[in-house]
Amino acid sequence: MTTQPPTGMVLNIQHFCTHDGPGIRTNVFLKFCSLRCKWCSNPESIHPKSELAYNPSKCIGTKECGLCLKACPESAIFTVDPDVKVRINWDLCTNCGKCVPACPPQALSLFGQQPRQRVGRTGVAFGWAEVVGVAVGQLALATALAAIQQTLRHR
Repeated sequence: MTTQPPTGMVLNIQHFCTHDGPGIRTNVFLKFCSLRCKWCSNPESIHPKSELAYNPSKCIGTKECGLCLKACPESAIFTVDPDVKVRINWDLCTNCGKCVPACPPQALSLFGQQPRQRVGRTGVAFGWAEVVGVAVGQLALATALAAIQQTLRHR
């Protein structure tokens, strides 16, 4: 019987962080913090699964692009006028992320990615960044640390 090690969904990795204490560190923010603090500055971290993000200022419009319209299997991306930027019907969107690679100007992105874990000498590498320090919500912290600890044991 093989059990999967616990993992955390990475929301963001910030390098060269100097706030909230002395020293320079790399902060890893994970999804699925259900504390719902009034002062939370990362509400996109609450939902446990990936969520679609749309930055209209990066969208170049359907006249020049419009590739995301064809990529969305739910027809959640639409336009009101062919010359303007796309809009998203959030009630239809399933956050599948199929529109993200179809968007050349990167107006569409996903909050949260499943990391590809590798163990290095300085810590755990998530494919694109070395993780040395971890700063996450309280509930996600236990899962993240268990995954890192188990990965370090099996190297």
